[in-house]
Amino acid sequence: MKSLIWILPVALLLCACAAQVPEASQTQPSQGLYDPTHSVQEDTDGALEAYPLGDLEFQALAVMGNDYLLFGENKLTLLSGAYLTPVTTVDAPGLPLPGNGQIQINEKGVCYYSASDRAVVFLGETLLEIGRLQLTEDITGTACLSPDWSKLYYCTPGCLNVLDMGKGTTQILRTLNSDEHGVTGILMDGKVLRCYTKNPTGAMTYSLVNAQTGATLYQGPEFQNIQSLGERYYFSCQMGPVTAHVFGKEEEAARCLYPTQEQTVFPILENDALVRLTRADGAITMEYLELSTGRRTASITLQDVEQVESVCGGRGCVWFKWEHTLYRWNPAQNPVEDETVYTIPYATRENPDTAGLSRLEEAVSQMEQTWGVDILWQEEPVAFVPFEGYRFDTEYVPQVYERQLALLQQALEHFPKDFFRKAAAWTENPLHIVLVRGIYGEPDEGTLSSAPSVFYQLEGKLYLALSLWSDLERAFYHGAAHLIETPILSNCTAYYEWNTMNPEGFLYDNDYIANQNRQDEQYLQPGNQYFIDMYSMSFATEDRARILEYACLPGNEGYFASPVLQEKLKRIAGGIRKTFDLPEGSYLWEQYLITQ
Repeated sequence: MKSLIWILPVALLLCACAAQVPEASQTQPSQGLYDPTHSVQEDTDGALEAYPLGDLEFQALAVMGNDYLLFGENKLTLLSGAYLTPVTTVDAPGLPLPGNGQIQINEKGVCYYSASDRAVVFLGETLLEIGRLQLTEDITGTACLSPDWSKLYYCTPGCLNVLDMGKGTTQILRTLNSDEHGVTGILMDGKVLRCYTKNPTGAMTYSLVNAQTGATLYQGPEFQNIQSLGERYYFSCQMGPVTAHVFGKEEEAARCLYPTQEQTVFPILENDALVRLTRADGAITMEYLELSTGRRTASITLQDVEQVESVCGGRGCVWFKWEHTLYRWNPAQNPVEDETVYTIPYATRENPDTAGLSRLEEAVSQMEQTWGVDILWQEEPVAFVPFEGYRFDTEYVPQVYERQLALLQQALEHFPKDFFRKAAAWTENPLHIVLVRGIYGEPDEGTLSSAPSVFYQLEGKLYLALSLWSDLERAFYHGAAHLIETPILSNCTAYYEWNTMNPEGFLYDNDYIANQNRQDEQYLQPGNQYFIDMYSMSFATEDRARILEYACLPGNEGYFASPVLQEKLKRIAGGIRKTFDLPEGSYLWEQYLITQ
């Protein structure tokens, strides 16, 4: 343990007289920010109240005792009473926003770490500065405070430290070997630290650390928006195409909510609730979900509202901002009777949601029957890895399958129902579509480190593996191009003399790893492109696959304005029509063809 050298003693700073600090501005509007004539009150029967911000800056809102704090850019405003009367606005250089351990707020005032001048600043209940601790060490990143203002956690080169601000001494919690590291949050009433490290390649590792012992509690991908209040914790994490909003208590099994693509979720731990916003038909519906039961207890629809920002809680109400006006919603005035439980147990690989997966089996079976394919999912793909150098990471989250199966169905519907039977008929077996979380390779063995799809043959059967954590429609169309390669080459001349459409002297790499070093930008000039992108120059089959992929997706007209790409697309489209004897009509991959 070692002592720190302070610019001013701790005791002196914490007892500093308010008269020694420049007086802050004082304003007392008769009704504060509250606008009793605002139309929203009549439109919602008083469930919403409006507080126009006027000249006040807004970045966040927080509760302080019986008052509220309005955060601006390096400014802090004290709002008092039912009308949110601005009492005091003070300059606060380096002021962090609430929601992490860099600032702690209670009925006594505000304590925060200012990274700009490397100091801990203490503000009293009237926002007058009552103390300041100037740190003299070389701190890396930010620093975080315990909720009771007694400890400061920070990193120096090679160390994670804790400062006892009452004693003025610091202790090394653990040594660190990374070039860059820092503390970014404090959780569970000061018992857990959220930290990061960065290695020389720039890769980030995130960890949760015991604030008393320095022991690692978790290490892995970053949790988004992780926060806690008392024993309650919350975080969100991206699971490929879906977001899991996870919450729980220390001794409880975690539960979660998976919103749809049209929904946004905000945690309000002060109210033990989640607020779910759903956008539809130019309106936003705001729903109040209890964490304890998972049920929806209140709902209100906001007409002509395009965006809701900065949703937070306070004294049982919900605050949000729109067009520089704060709104307060009292959920008790918009109750709903709904016995549905919207939250579910949080699934892990070790403890998957088997019931949720079972519910999808019928949809998978129906898709197989309709399109004449065999779909391998859950743990099945492990037995069908392409060859040495590839690895599949299997998927276990039902919501990921549900979202991506719907997209796969949409993609399949652009093809005739017998298309995939015909494409795989030469093997006398159906096409096997393999659904996995991720597809990984070994560059030392000639495969890319990761891929959205891979098409391969194994023991006389055809397989198209798709990564569910990628753009699935794009990956499917690319894979479909590889599927039809052999039938087209066997049944017509569409792909013959393909190289005659390429620049004179051009050669494909015929090697995925070598292709990553190619620099032929001259072949990608808009209006005169020979290829979609650099990857198209790896193999002739990848050139054709990229063209079909882009031809099936919206917004790609510009590529096919190029005479060469237009001619290549005509060859591919003609080859598909001839090989599969397609009936008259237009098909998705022909949308950019220029007809004479």
